Amino acid sequence: MNKLLFATILLLFSCTSKPNKNTAPLDLKGGKLTVDERQQKIQLPIKTDGIIFKLKNIDTLPLKIFKVQTSCACTVTNNIEGKVINANDILDLKVIYNGSTNGPIGQEILIYNSGKENPFILSIIKD
Repeated sequence: MNKLLFATILLLFSCTSKPNKNTAPLDLKGGKLTVDERQQKIQLPIKTDGIIFKLKNIDTLPLKIFKVQTSCACTVTNNIEGKVINANDILDLKVIYNGSTNGPIGQEILIYNSGKENPFILSIIKD
């Protein structure tokens, strides 16, 4: 009886706790991400090679990319999740916009990394 009660309570608590999706996993801490331009203007039609953001780790500790997320399915990136950027190294993030519009465009790219809890945000725009 006690084992059944304990198992029920354990199951109840394990199902009610939800992970915070805005927090990067803590298996690696450190690094500081920077980029020359956080925002890049695009012109339509987009070249097939996309837009390149050069991500640089300006810390003495390595920086791990946990997750890359875009604000729309029309914007895709190369897969850099799980990559580690060593101190003073650069990693290219390729962004391709596949949408079709004549109006303004504003898309964000969120990079969850070991350097901070909140994502590093990049954007592409068209006026």
